[in-house]
Amino acid sequence: DVWGRDWSRQVVVLAPESAAQAAALLGRHPDEVGRLAAVTVGRLRERAGSRPAGTADRVVLNPRAFGQLSAVGRRVVLRHEITHVATRAATGPATPMWLSEGFADYVGYQDTRVPVELAAQELLERVRVQGAPSQLPADLEFAAGESQAAAYEAGWLACRVLARLADERGLVDVYRAVGKGESDNGRALERALRTVAGTTTARFTARWRAELDALAR
Repeated sequence: DVWGRDWSRQVVVLAPESAAQAAALLGRHPDEVGRLAAVTVGRLRERAGSRPAGTADRVVLNPRAFGQLSAVGRRVVLRHEITHVATRAATGPATPMWLSEGFADYVGYQDTRVPVELAAQELLERVRVQGAPSQLPADLEFAAGESQAAAYEAGWLACRVLARLADERGLVDVYRAVGKGESDNGRALERALRTVAGTTTARFTARWRAELDALAR
């Protein structure tokens, strides 16, 4: 109910018998879905000159990775992916990955009592060694690789900070406002933060970095 009720509230969850079948449903090579527990897919509306935006209505589970999760982990993953279904129509070319993935994790982890230090373990370990990142994670950091887990954790913590700053309704309002932007040059985010949260991207980033430093101590 964090997002609200203005979406179809209908989700099809596909549970194939193997990772190979999951990859086939997604149109990907099996190696690409090896570590993914689930992926959201659906009908997409293309916007000229941008990455896809539109609606999503299916969640495909990877039985190998999903089966290795605890009951709490499965709940987090399913809520994360269903949140993508709910928010996809409000997600546009100006929506940074840290906001879309971070918001999905924000909903996913709600009421789970999973300690922040555990859920953000990889990111906080990096902060202890290298210090807090100077910027919010770029979209490329969410691709498979060494930075992926830390990027997801960084987005989640950024959304937690924003929810404290502007309250949960404000977090949703920022998401919706950014999604109406025409490009990913950061202007839509700046406008949304100023209008909804009374801050700037630079000040918000500084608060997020301070949060990381505090958690890493």
